[in-house]
Amino acid sequence: MKARAEREADGQQTPTTATTPAVDPGGAAAQAQASELAASAPPYPGVMLRLGSSGPPVVSLQTLLNGQGAGLTPDGAFGPLTRQAVVGFQQGAALDVDGIVGPATWGALIEDSGGPGPTPGGTTGTGGGDTGGPGGGGP
Repeated sequence: MKARAEREADGQQTPTTATTPAVDPGGAAAQAQASELAASAPPYPGVMLRLGSSGPPVVSLQTLLNGQGAGLTPDGAFGPLTRQAVVGFQQGAALDVDGIVGPATWGALIEDSGGPGPTPGGTTGTGGGDTGGPGGGGP
């Protein structure tokens, strides 16, 4: 039962949602939606997004990740699948891999989605971590 609740809370399609119209979370439509969001998105929502976070900033994150091919359902719940997509993005973007979305990861997502680039004060590239300090980075 707990596994089902986690799937429901992290963008997995469940029997109760199976009748909703089909979406292509990692396809061209998702990339276009992510690009549109990136062009109008605030540079950074102002809070670290991590496992357990929820709400509109997580929906934006999931949409941006879908533009990178993540295949998530933007449901606003930062669960294990969203974390896995964040870790994969961080690895590919040469960021510190911590599964947490702070200014560096957010800026890199916006930049990769066709947005205005990293936020002032944020860093991207090698060594650009979101949490800093002990335990903040690493595989």
